[in-house]
Amino acid sequence: MKKILVIIITGFMISVNAANCIGHPAPDIDWEGCNKQGIDLQEANLQQANLAGANLQGANLQHANLNNALLNSANLKGANLRGVSSVGTDMRGANLNKANLQGGASLHHAYLNNATLVETGLQDCNLTEAQLENAKLGKANLEGAVLKNADLTKADLKGTNLKEAYLVGAILKFASLEEANLSDAYLYVAKLWGVNLKNANLNKTNLAGADLRGADLQGATLNGANLKNANLSNATWINGQKCQTPSIGKCNF
Repeated sequence: MKKILVIIITGFMISVNAANCIGHPAPDIDWEGCNKQGIDLQEANLQQANLAGANLQGANLQHANLNNALLNSANLKGANLRGVSSVGTDMRGANLNKANLQGGASLHHAYLNNATLVETGLQDCNLTEAQLENAKLGKANLEGAVLKNADLTKADLKGTNLKEAYLVGAILKFASLEEANLSDAYLYVAKLWGVNLKNANLNKTNLAGADLRGADLQGATLNGANLKNANLSNATWINGQKCQTPSIGKCNF
């Protein structure tokens, strides 16, 4: 009798926790693993919704509320996310390739660890304190984006446009910024230990107080860059020579 009861209770629990794929968009909706490809969710309130593993490829989420929602491992490839609010949203491992988040989308304190954002439009986005460790951002457009205190440890930003981006206090340890455009960007006191800046555009970049120990700057352009109090100890300079320790504010050969 006890075994039958357990089976009934277990079955009931499964039905309660099953995703509601036919449910209407609403806060706390459970669309985990659901196929919502191309769906129109403009201005929808999906706060704290469970969209983990959902297929939202090509969906219209313009000005939607995704605050504190679960979108880990979701497919958002090519989705329209302009003006979206994703404060504290869990997007770890999500596919945002070629998605459109330009025009002030808010991803403040969003979790984007291991997410893919290749060729994604992120112009003027607010990514303050966002977690982007190991994220793939190759050729993404982050012009004018705010990444204050964001964590981009080991992120792939090869060929990314970060012109005029605000990266004060950002962590970019061992990240790849090869061939990236950082002209007029603001990296005051940023942590750039061991970062790859080969052939990067650092013209007029503010690197004052930045920690560039062990960074590779071979072939980079630094015309008009501000290196006041920047730590270049053990970095590889633009000409391939090693900077001696200490090298503060300039590379000492």
